Amino acid sequence: MLQRSKPPKSHRPVFTLPTYKEIDVGLSKPAVLFEKPDCETLKIEVVFKAGSARQAKSLQAFFTQKLLKEGTVSFPDQGVNYTTDLHGGYLVCGSTEDTTSVALYALKQNLNELLEVFFSVLTEPVFEQKAFEREIDVERNHFLVQTQKNSYLSALAVKAHLFEPESLYYSKLSVDDFDALKREDVQAFFSTQYNLYEADVILAGDVNLEQIKNIQDRFFKAVSSRAFKQSEPLKKVLLQKPNEIFIRKKEAIQSSIRLVLPCIDSHHQDFFKLKFAVMVLGGYFGSRLMANIREDKGYTYGIGAFVKSLTQQSYVSISTEVGIRHTRDTCKEIFYEIEKLTQIAVSQEELHRVKNYYLGQLVRNFDGVFLHAEMYKKCTVIQQEFSYYAQMYDAFKNMTSEDVLETSQAYLKADKVTQIIVGEA
Repeated sequence: MLQRSKPPKSHRPVFTLPTYKEIDVGLSKPAVLFEKPDCETLKIEVVFKAGSARQAKSLQAFFTQKLLKEGTVSFPDQGVNYTTDLHGGYLVCGSTEDTTSVALYALKQNLNELLEVFFSVLTEPVFEQKAFEREIDVERNHFLVQTQKNSYLSALAVKAHLFEPESLYYSKLSVDDFDALKREDVQAFFSTQYNLYEADVILAGDVNLEQIKNIQDRFFKAVSSRAFKQSEPLKKVLLQKPNEIFIRKKEAIQSSIRLVLPCIDSHHQDFFKLKFAVMVLGGYFGSRLMANIREDKGYTYGIGAFVKSLTQQSYVSISTEVGIRHTRDTCKEIFYEIEKLTQIAVSQEELHRVKNYYLGQLVRNFDGVFLHAEMYKKCTVIQQEFSYYAQMYDAFKNMTSEDVLETSQAYLKADKVTQIIVGEA
C-alpha cells in the first residue's frame, strides 16, 4: 500500500560537468562551444561587460541594448527584425547590473544569412532618433504602470538603500530619468562599453567546420573594423548602514517586504555553505520561511530567500507580499527564523531533504546544451571558472548540520539587515 506519510526512497543524482571546445575568434579569450550533434539549432551569444554598473546616467545600459535591433547601417529601420524572422531566427538582447548580452538562435541551414544580421547589430547600430523617442515613450508608460505595484517599488528601493549614492550598483530611478536621457548618451555608452575584443563568446548546438570558419572570419573582421574607446574604471562598492525603510502607499491592500543583507562573494571559502544555509531558510517550497509564514500563519502565498551574486558584491535577499494587517508580524517571524537558524542545528532529516533538492536542482540546470551555455555565462559574470559548479556540488553533498549552524552564526546577522516595506504598516 502506498505510504503517503513517508517520502519515497531517493537516489542522489550523479553530476558530470559538461565539456566544451575552445575556438580562437581573435578576441582576448577563446570562444567556447558546447556541442550537440544533429541539433538543428545553433545559439551564439556575445556577453559584453556593459551592465548598468558602468553607466554614467540612469537607463543608459537598458536603452542601448533595447535599441540594438532597431536599425543598423546595413539593416535600417525594421530590417534587423524582418530579416531575422524571414530566416527563422531569433535575436534577443538583455542587460543586467554587470553585463549586456546579445544572443542569436539560428537554424543551421540559415546560419550564414543570420550571421550577417547578428554582426551588423554587434558593430553598426545607428540608434535612430525616431526609434529612440518611441522606445522612451513605451518604457516611460510601462514604468508609470509598474510603479503602482508595491513589489516593483520595493525592488527599486533595494539598490537605493543598500548602496551609497556614489557607490557601484547604486540606482534610484524616477520618471524624470526617461526625459533626461538623450540619444547621444546611448551612442556614447555603446562606443565606450561594447568592447567586442574583451567580450565572452559562447556557442551551443551543432556547427560544422565551414560554419566555424565563417564565424571566426566575421569576428576577426568585426574587431579590426572598429576602434574601441577606453571606458572609465569602475567605482568602488560602498554600503549604507542597515536601516528600516518604510514607503507608504495609500489604500494599499498588501505590503511588499524585502530584507537585504550584504554578504561574502562567490570567491570566499564559505560561500557555498552560505548558499546552503539560505536555502534552508527560504530557498525552496519546504523552507523554514514557507513552513512558518505560509503554511502555519497563512500570511502569504509565497516567500523566498536567495543569494544575489554580482561581480563586485553579493547580498542575501528575502521577499514576500502580505496583507497589511500582517506586515509587522511577518517581519517579526522572518527575524525569528533567522535567529533560530543561528541557534539550533538543522536535523539530519531536514539536511538530507535540502541536499536532495539542491543537488537535483543543480543537475536540472544542466539539462540540455543550451542550459550548459547559460550556466557557463553565469559563472563568467561572477568571474569564476566552469569548475565552480563541480565544486558547488561537492560542497553541498558534504554539508553538515554543524556547517549550517556555524555559517548562519557567522553571516546571517539580524543587526546587519536593511528592511524595506512598501504599503501600510
